[in-house]
Amino acid sequence: MQPDWPSTVAALNNGTPTSAPDLHALLVAHLHEARRTIAGSNEDAYRHFWNEDPHQLLGPKPEESCRDALLRLIRDKLARLAVTVEPEGDMVSDKRADLVAFVPGAKVPIGLKRDYHADVWTAAQSQLERAYTRDPETSGYGIYLALWFGEGRPKSMQRRPGSGSRPATWMEMEEMLRQTIPADQRTRLAVVVVDVTDPHSEHRGSRG
Repeated sequence: MQPDWPSTVAALNNGTPTSAPDLHALLVAHLHEARRTIAGSNEDAYRHFWNEDPHQLLGPKPEESCRDALLRLIRDKLARLAVTVEPEGDMVSDKRADLVAFVPGAKVPIGLKRDYHADVWTAAQSQLERAYTRDPETSGYGIYLALWFGEGRPKSMQRRPGSGSRPATWMEMEEMLRQTIPADQRTRLAVVVVDVTDPHSEHRGSRG
């Protein structure tokens, strides 16, 4: 379903989304804003994704904790637009997405993986597209989000199937993930990679 012009104007003017496409576009914009916040926050927002002692980062937090840290960055801002975002959101057939945003009559699921997860290259299709976006209220829209931990990850990333390569930066990973989605689905299935490495580190964005 394509949004009508009044709905599109409302979304572009920070109004409450009235359809899944509107909601999808709004979520992508807020996730991009969260990425910028993590990269430039005076409060060192990236630390919420890491276990640490007073002097150093010890390793990535569990996926559920990372999800909750991201949720804290976007939930209040979206609530002002009457958008609800919840973890472990219910979908059809008893499926549960990592995050689900919804307004009356529409919802958009967000699937989340840390960059070194064994299924990071396949989950956009195997989970997000085949399970979560089959819910009628999504109209086929969803977001696949990966967290980039750089050299702080505890093990090497999986090589991308078919190419045998690994990305060197979060930007490369975002493009490589986008290429795993069939071209006719890319308007409905967005990919966002969020760099949660220390923005002050000289190794930021490295392969690790």
